Amino acid sequence: MIKTKDLLLFEKAANFIKIYSGDTSLAESLRTHFKIHKNMGVNDRRRFSQIIYSYYRTGRLLNGNNLEENLMLSSFLLGTEETMIIKAVCSTFSFIKADAFVKPIEEKVKFLVDNKIINTDTKIFPYPELLSKEVDEDAYSWSLFRQSLAFIRVRKNFIKEVLEELKQNDIEPLVSERNDECLGFEPASKLTLLDSFEKGKFVIQDKNSQRTLDDLPVLKPTDYWWDCCCGAGGKSLLFKEKFSTNRIVLSDSRKSVLENAKIRMQQAGYDRPEIMQINLENGGAPQNFINKFDGIIADVPCSGSGTWARSPEQVYFFRPFALKEFVEKQQRILDNIHPCLKKGGYLLYITCSVFKDENEAMVDRIINSRYELKSMKLLGGWNHNSDSLFTAMLKKK
Repeated sequence: MIKTKDLLLFEKAANFIKIYSGDTSLAESLRTHFKIHKNMGVNDRRRFSQIIYSYYRTGRLLNGNNLEENLMLSSFLLGTEETMIIKAVCSTFSFIKADAFVKPIEEKVKFLVDNKIINTDTKIFPYPELLSKEVDEDAYSWSLFRQSLAFIRVRKNFIKEVLEELKQNDIEPLVSERNDECLGFEPASKLTLLDSFEKGKFVIQDKNSQRTLDDLPVLKPTDYWWDCCCGAGGKSLLFKEKFSTNRIVLSDSRKSVLENAKIRMQQAGYDRPEIMQINLENGGAPQNFINKFDGIIADVPCSGSGTWARSPEQVYFFRPFALKEFVEKQQRILDNIHPCLKKGGYLLYITCSVFKDENEAMVDRIINSRYELKSMKLLGGWNHNSDSLFTAMLKKK
């Protein structure tokens, strides 16, 4: 039987799913796929990507053995305006009508349960026992079905300029908070093409990530801080925005992200950032760091479960045994930075996780005789189309 073009698209998507292992990001793997299959046009690439992402958002819900049919059901659940996709789904499942694609996902899930496609006891998120106590299980689970917004943090002196450029480019913010310092946009918005971005007038940073330093104490001008797992430098940029005269040293184990952090710091006007490559997972801090810092920001490597709405392949491939490795890594980092903090200094522990073992349970492990807990909170993003982060402020005894 010769398949029509719409059905052939799902066959090709199924072939992609069969070889994709989750070892690289889904976005990167799709880019590689399109480089190999250069004959795919722009519209087919868009449809193909939509099918794949829909599958990884909803694939754990579906228990059928036919992969192509599961891909179609996923596309139905997530909804689409692509006529080709709708045609393929409706021709395969006669009980699904085209007008049902626009219904809320909650109704569509119930519809598939009623039609014996989804088991009544199937959980949207299969590991609720791992969640921190403050997580709203239902709200978090449903949030995994939608892509989070793209948020930016506008530097205070450039709000008027950034807003004007956004208006000129017909890019409309969906969210505006903190007197236009925090703006949220549709995920596909072309923010990185703006001149304001190139000149460091705003940075791309999730809404809740922008709140992670809210509990920092008032600093003395001489206070010296360390961002010990700095990544691309987002927290250090935020720190310098709040405390422009205080010194902060950035470190990470990855050379590539440090190069990015250096560029971003320089774009923001910090010409000579203190940046070092340090692997805290497999070794201690440099000897000259001992008892050196008044404060340390430890945004540690973690499961990333608070950001899975952006990367659905991670929740699809996640298995609970992987948590043990993250927890052990976090413990090693915290052990290695402890001697570097002065007595009475502050440790700001941060994860982008919603799992208790990486959050409140880790804080319980490290307090003992080492620290006094000053504050602890989970910044939930499930009701705001944003990421979820955990922060704990501790003071060294």
